[in-house]
Amino acid sequence: MASPLSRLATRFAYGARQLPRVAWYVGHGVFMRQLSEAARRRAGERARPRAHTDAPVPDRRRLFADMATLFQQDLANVEADIYPLPADNDGSSLMLLNRSRLFVQDLPEIHRRRESGDRRQVQSDETRGKRPSYYLQNFHFQSGGWMTDDSAQRYDTQVEVLFNGSANATRRQALPPLHEIFAGRDQRRLRLLDIACGTGRFLNLLKQAWPRLPALGVDMSEAYVTEAKRHLRRWCWINLIVAKGEALPLPN
Repeated sequence: MASPLSRLATRFAYGARQLPRVAWYVGHGVFMRQLSEAARRRAGERARPRAHTDAPVPDRRRLFADMATLFQQDLANVEADIYPLPADNDGSSLMLLNRSRLFVQDLPEIHRRRESGDRRQVQSDETRGKRPSYYLQNFHFQSGGWMTDDSAQRYDTQVEVLFNGSANATRRQALPPLHEIFAGRDQRRLRLLDIACGTGRFLNLLKQAWPRLPALGVDMSEAYVTEAKRHLRRWCWINLIVAKGEALPLPN
């Protein structure tokens, strides 16, 4: 059992890592909304009507309260030795600034697609037939869909902005069930398959907990697999391939 001083040090280190991330990505979200509102005013447009549903919808206060609960659970998992104090590996300050630039650069096009409902910019003679039609969309309204290098480099910023800096903490909540399955077993004799691994953020969190676990990541995007290889280059016992989830090049 950890001493009170050790627990205090862990909690301080956890807060020192997570709070700046939340502030960074929440700030991006505030800027994005202000830019969108300014674009509408310049165009003389009315604000888009809110989507209607009869189901209860949480307000922003509830969302931030749930985020606080998420981070408390994340820290509790660390203190229970389910996984180590997480390193988000967001990159150097220069890389963060460059990805912030890519994110901001794409905001006008995202705003245009959101207002017009245009989600099929990536469908062209060059891409048609090479991927399923459901894949050839501008997901999150971003330029390039999931098909370009720039998209792969801006994607994680977009997701963290969407999740207010809590995307990695959300991903880590998939680790406790694995901890139960792996308990008492030699990780080197197990194998894990991550279908639609994207840029490899979940695999990075997984390898922090089980560095010798053989893992395979599969994604349909060459650009995202390339980014995943860059992000995961610190780890061994890992492989990444381009393939479709419905046609995996693996035994059943």
